Amino acid sequence: MDSEQNISFWFLLAGIGIFLFGIYLMEESIKTLSGRAFKNLIRRYTSSPLKAILSGTLSTAILQSSSAVTLMVLAFAGAGIMQMSSAIGVVIGSNLGTTLTSWIVASIGFKLDISALALPVVGIGGLALIFLGSNEKSAAVSKLMVGFGFLFMGLDYMKTSIEGAVDQIDFTVYADYSMIAFVGMGFLLTALVQSSSAAMAIVLSLVFSELVHFDKAAAMVIGTNIGTTVKVMLGSIGGPKIKQRIGVSHLLFNFLTGILAIVLLPLLIMLLELIYPIYSDPVIGLAIFHSVFNLLGVIAFAPFLRPFAALVEKILPEEEKKDFQILQAVTSNVPEAGLVSLQEMYEGLLLQVFDFNLKIVNIDSKLILPKETVFYKSTTAKSHLKYYNDIKTLQNEIITFSASISSQSLTEEESNKLHKLIHSIRFASASAKSMKDGLEYLELAMDSDHQLIKDHINTVRRFIMNLYQELSEILIEINESNLIHLINWRQKVINTDKKWMSFVSKAISSQQLSQEEIDILLSLNRSVILSCRQIISSLRDAILSEKEIEIFEET
Repeated sequence: MDSEQNISFWFLLAGIGIFLFGIYLMEESIKTLSGRAFKNLIRRYTSSPLKAILSGTLSTAILQSSSAVTLMVLAFAGAGIMQMSSAIGVVIGSNLGTTLTSWIVASIGFKLDISALALPVVGIGGLALIFLGSNEKSAAVSKLMVGFGFLFMGLDYMKTSIEGAVDQIDFTVYADYSMIAFVGMGFLLTALVQSSSAAMAIVLSLVFSELVHFDKAAAMVIGTNIGTTVKVMLGSIGGPKIKQRIGVSHLLFNFLTGILAIVLLPLLIMLLELIYPIYSDPVIGLAIFHSVFNLLGVIAFAPFLRPFAALVEKILPEEEKKDFQILQAVTSNVPEAGLVSLQEMYEGLLLQVFDFNLKIVNIDSKLILPKETVFYKSTTAKSHLKYYNDIKTLQNEIITFSASISSQSLTEEESNKLHKLIHSIRFASASAKSMKDGLEYLELAMDSDHQLIKDHINTVRRFIMNLYQELSEILIEINESNLIHLINWRQKVINTDKKWMSFVSKAISSQQLSQEEIDILLSLNRSVILSCRQIISSLRDAILSEKEIEIFEET
């Protein structure tokens, strides 16, 4: 008896493993074949709660993976492309989309000879993968076939193990357990196997083998739905705030939907009996129930998505930003969202460079830069070096993040945008370095008692103040006139360089300055002019199109 029980256990374990591997292969192959279609669907068609829910349902139903859809949602929401209410709508819709697996398993896996279906599919798919695997699409189709076959092979193993347990285990002791107990069993089952699809396949096998009554199996299905939140919640621990919010949203939705389904369970079963003979065909009946109660939850929540999102944001408020805080690298796996995050990181770095460069010449950046877009550091001359090192650290973090984006499959347009942003980041950091290198000469000039040098310092400060005031406005509001503004400022920098050189030349000719003072002014001018050129180059690559850059270079 013990050996037979062991065989049934290993059959069940093998079945779960093969089933999950089949799901994995199907998910990977469909993602390869679909290209960017589902990313575009989720990114573009989520402007309203209804569209968000439908996008989540359709994407999950086809991809057969709520985790893949959730990853995209995290990416777009984290990058600010998608509102919180839309993100919640997609996650809610994905719950409904996962019920398609139940229909596939119930309608094919328990109605047809699984071996006759699965073995040829696995055999043909495996051979095709070996002989045609060099072509990406052919390999994806082959993996899809193998995954489809494995899914049903795993189901067959699970059915066999559960049918074999009928004569070995006395299940009557569980008959008197309450509905809540069966909800708990479904929850634990999903939490253990980390797959609602595999958990549903086991529940369908139990009801097919008549080990569990339909009513109790329905309660287990409710539990499996709540159990799907465990994976998301565990993944959100210690993650960025947006990930935690989506995890909490998923938990609250599934938990409240579960409570609603438990309360209405007798009524739902009565209604199902009117439309389908659930007791004579409990497998299909359970698939219907799985979809109906998830649809009920969607209908109940859809009108309140925005208030629900506001509630979650209140439960998990945004932490106060600290100096040099950048976005968590949760979006690099989705290039579109990763590039948006990288753009935001660049703008944050650039504003820090603006702030640093202004402070180098003793200009209060609060008078120039918009308060809501920059973190102000209280600095003294002694802490300028630390500030610069912080900027370098921030640059390195951003470059590391950009490297994770570049490792993904990028379109030519995305690759060009990434390349331009990396150049912009390096130019911005170089601008701060040039100002830092000129700090010594600036301090010497500001300590000078010579009126000519004092007047020149004031001229330099006015020029920098005017430059950064307009550049910060360009950064905030990007429009067609920015090309003209950047061309004009580049010319102003060139003219100013000539003007300052002429000033020094006249001072030399008139012998008004000592050699040391001349060296100070030349070094100071060189650092400031170079820094201004670099900051303009940074903005050029960041905000101008390829055509505009050509015009900029030719002008």
